[in-house]
Amino acid sequence: SASLVLAVFFWSTLIIAQGEMLEKVVTVPVEFTASPNNLVLVGDKDKNVRLHLSGPKSDLSAVNASELSVKLDLSKAGAGRQSFLITADNLQLPRNIDRLDVVPSNIDLTLAEIIEQEVTIKPQILGKLPGDLQIRSLQVIPDKVRVLTPAAGKSDKPISLITTPIYLGSIHIDTSVFCKVIAPPVIQPVDKRWPDVEVIIKVGE
Repeated sequence: SASLVLAVFFWSTLIIAQGEMLEKVVTVPVEFTASPNNLVLVGDKDKNVRLHLSGPKSDLSAVNASELSVKLDLSKAGAGRQSFLITADNLQLPRNIDRLDVVPSNIDLTLAEIIEQEVTIKPQILGKLPGDLQIRSLQVIPDKVRVLTPAAGKSDKPISLITTPIYLGSIHIDTSVFCKVIAPPVIQPVDKRWPDVEVIIKVGE
């Protein structure tokens, strides 16, 4: 019957449409897992790669780039600069989706040994005191803190930390200001949390 022919035609068209193979390029982030306890990543850790994918039209259109990532296992990594090859093991793709290419195919990373050391906390002073007032003395409590940090290279400057800003424009008398510590992500406090810092500012003409 005509209706049966029509149904077969639509069914055939659906199969052809679903079976059509397409290609798609998506950009996804690289995530790092299982870093050794005595090592830390240094430098730019925000890495992305472009994945060239192929698959049936219906499956490929359902691929959401925000749900994909490349995972690099660093458990066997050593200190220093090294290159990691991105393979199929680093990526979990939806069913029926194939990876044609990855750009870049290698990720260069630098890992540094973690050391414990004592670093100075410096107050971040902004602006100037009103009128003829001048700072007579600055006291920082605590003025030092023990941290875990990447081992310094020969060209690296000595490490110091700063407080959140202290604005002098509204200070007219001796003042005590409580601040937070500002630190790069690679520097972590030995005690797991940064101390609250008190800065005592004594002023006079």
